[in-house]
Amino acid sequence: MKKPLSIALTISIIGLIAFAGLASAGMGYGHRGMSESSYGGHHGMENGKHGMGWDTDNLSSEDKDALESESKSFYNETKELRREINAKQLALQAELAKSKSDIAVAKNVQKEISKMKSSLDEKRIEHIAAIKKINPDTGMGSMGRGHRGYCRQ
Repeated sequence: MKKPLSIALTISIIGLIAFAGLASAGMGYGHRGMSESSYGGHHGMENGKHGMGWDTDNLSSEDKDALESESKSFYNETKELRREINAKQLALQAELAKSKSDIAVAKNVQKEISKMKSSLDEKRIEHIAAIKKINPDTGMGSMGRGHRGYCRQ
């Protein structure tokens, strides 16, 4: 009697661990979720790169400060939009998780998500243009897959 119980308990524990891993894998943009990262990039200084991964090795401190200011501005200006996108994505997941999903509702939520992401992408392009005005020689680095979405590496 004890052996089947211990087998069932072991399987349950493994299942819970697997579920927890899968549940956290879908969070956010970039590798740190939405808490401190902007859409698809790092925020702050990392490996001699300011803001969202821009190479700053050959810049003056004034230009580095301008890049950091622009990155913080972009992050702050898009924070609410990124939160709204996240909320809509959760609403879509909730609708699709229902046993009798309303596909019309799901499609409408997806349209809203797509529209908001398009707006965020436009703001990202404006941000890249502003960064290029500060230093036209700054490259974006290589684009690679992050844990979720694209992020600069």
